[in-house]
Amino acid sequence: MREAQWYLEQIAAALDYAHQHGCVHCDVKPANILLDSDGSVALSDFGIAHMMRRDIIADQSPTKSPGTLMGTPDYISPEQALGQPLDGRSDIYSLGITLFYLLVGRLPFIADSTIAVALLQVHENPPALGLLRGDITPYTDSVIQKALAKRPGDRFQTAGEFSVAFAQSIRIADQLYQIDPNNNLSDGMKATSRSLSSGAKRALSTSKPVVRVKPEAIRSVDLLRVIVAIILFFAIAVGAIAAGGLITSHFSDSPTKTHLQVAVPANALFDDLSNSSDWPTGGTFYFADQQYHIQNKSDHNVALALYANHQYANFHLTVSMSEIHGSSDGADYYGVAFRGTADQSHYYLFEVVAWGGGQYQFSRYDGDARWKTLAGGPTNLLLTGIGKRNAISVEATGDTFNFLVNGKAVGPAITDSSSAALSSGEVGFSVEEQGTEIVFSHLYIKTSKA
Repeated sequence: MREAQWYLEQIAAALDYAHQHGCVHCDVKPANILLDSDGSVALSDFGIAHMMRRDIIADQSPTKSPGTLMGTPDYISPEQALGQPLDGRSDIYSLGITLFYLLVGRLPFIADSTIAVALLQVHENPPALGLLRGDITPYTDSVIQKALAKRPGDRFQTAGEFSVAFAQSIRIADQLYQIDPNNNLSDGMKATSRSLSSGAKRALSTSKPVVRVKPEAIRSVDLLRVIVAIILFFAIAVGAIAAGGLITSHFSDSPTKTHLQVAVPANALFDDLSNSSDWPTGGTFYFADQQYHIQNKSDHNVALALYANHQYANFHLTVSMSEIHGSSDGADYYGVAFRGTADQSHYYLFEVVAWGGGQYQFSRYDGDARWKTLAGGPTNLLLTGIGKRNAISVEATGDTFNFLVNGKAVGPAITDSSSAALSSGEVGFSVEEQGTEIVFSHLYIKTSKA
């Protein structure tokens, strides 16, 4: 991770210099990053670089694209794929793809053709890094996710901002390790931590990052030919539906849902909220913009939604949550339920609330309005305020539980040694207090061994 931070810092500095002088690289990727014996990197191959007009750099207005699709599809930004105007933020997206590959050794978007990959860059969200590599915290993942935002305005506005945020996420990971020096994680995550320990102690390393050098990169494609190719691709995809063996990706930008059929690896990760048929909908619960909303309309009941027909015992769960309506009076708790029974008579509940600068509570519901509080107290880890997004992680191993908010543990591990402890069940979300509405997104669940 420290090595990745060192490489990112140097590449970001090079990109910021280029952008300040009106140049967009347009093809940032591992094959165009050179490494010398001292561990220093240089950004090469400005052969398709695009010049920005100096008089519009200050107000961030992008220059017009020359009408061609430039770059390598595995690393191009959504605006490159669509032939839209480009500015330096396009390079930041490509740099995010490059860092993603450096950290986990695979690309975020994989498909059978370059056209399919380009379409995935436009429409699909990348998988969570934390489920591909054990030492990635939700905060680090959120940094990568921001760099890979589909809209340029939602990304870091400079490469330097990206580098600083990533460095900060590494410091948070170090603090998390200090909180849990025994590294009480799954065996696979322990192995990952051990394998990185020597490299993390040195920021300047001569070890070369793993990169994929393509024998021949696609430099530019006439936009008209791209459009024709896309039409042909969809025609072929429709015919492939009957053959089976393909996985459907949903594009939310189209007024009528378009289904892109692309082959992906059997172990590909996906957002468990995309399985909408197993989540309750109607009234209090609904999907909008590929996010799950819970709006508590009851003046005395908790709004609880469980992921039906999916049982989990030992697992690692990460989800993004945002309060978009609420009173902030200390009663608008919301959070994650787990090991719940289908009839909602028993379950664990980890909740947070913005009141007082942030509070958390971990409880067990034993039915008949009987609650057992297992832990709770103040936390300054929560981003408070309407619309603020927080990443919540839950790790359940046997009767021991760990909870993280935005990549940092809210306290020591908690053990429920009582005879009423729950061993397995469904996971879900809860929202308390009438009028409170929470948006849930990017739910990733990984099972583990006890």
